[in-house]
Amino acid sequence: MCDYSLEMYGSRPAREGELYVTTRFPSGSIGFAAPGDPRIPVCVQCDTKVVLTDIPVAMQATWAIGAEVQTTFSQRDTGLYRDGLRLADGR
Repeated sequence: MCDYSLEMYGSRPAREGELYVTTRFPSGSIGFAAPGDPRIPVCVQCDTKVVLTDIPVAMQATWAIGAEVQTTFSQRDTGLYRDGLRLADGR
């Protein structure tokens, strides 16, 4: 799924084994994009396992995680931004 705020952009589905970068799109939303093409959002299906790497030190401290962590792409029922990543402990 892609965040509804990214629906105005052309997008493509994620592919297993592909690496992505987080990108702030002109709408203000942050999403995944291929490193060579930061203009096109990459859509991930719910319950897909996503490994985050190169997590900034400040974020590691805030969330009590390491530089790499396995997450699950999920969607909340409410809120402005409904798509997100869930840590193994449910956060």
